[in-house]
Amino acid sequence: MPTAVQIRLLGGPKLKREFSAIGAAIRGRLLANAVLAGALVVEGEAKRRVARRTSTLARSISSIVTERSATGAKATVGTNVEYGPFLEFGTGIHGPERRPIIIRPRRRSALRFQIGGRIIFAKQVESPGIKPKPFLLPALEAKAEAASRKVSDVVWSQVRRIAA
Repeated sequence: MPTAVQIRLLGGPKLKREFSAIGAAIRGRLLANAVLAGALVVEGEAKRRVARRTSTLARSISSIVTERSATGAKATVGTNVEYGPFLEFGTGIHGPERRPIIIRPRRRSALRFQIGGRIIFAKQVESPGIKPKPFLLPALEAKAEAASRKVSDVVWSQVRRIAA
């Protein structure tokens, strides 16, 4: 399963000639714009796929250019919401560590909860955790080709605009 998409622009000698005629700073900006456009395609799909209760997680999914040079650019699609990775990868026996979550009391000597009308006291309980509900990786897999096309389209349109 891919966690990143590498896009190589194929345009033959004409694109190479026009692209090399553009200054390094402009090339870097052009590539950053193109990569961001591709990342936005994946971002939109991730927002569509994410499990929702309050839509906070969906609203927090964003794209940002993380590296930029005259020869390439990288963008990241993700979230800054604390529980995002827990939804993507799962927790407890369903998560990366594959072991139950042990819950212990913080302030008292025992946990107190109710099951079927009966009050239960326990020193600790084990929770299996939550099953993963991935949204970022499936979005990337579903939209990798569309994102690649978008990057290529943006590069070509900007090169034509600058070369004209």
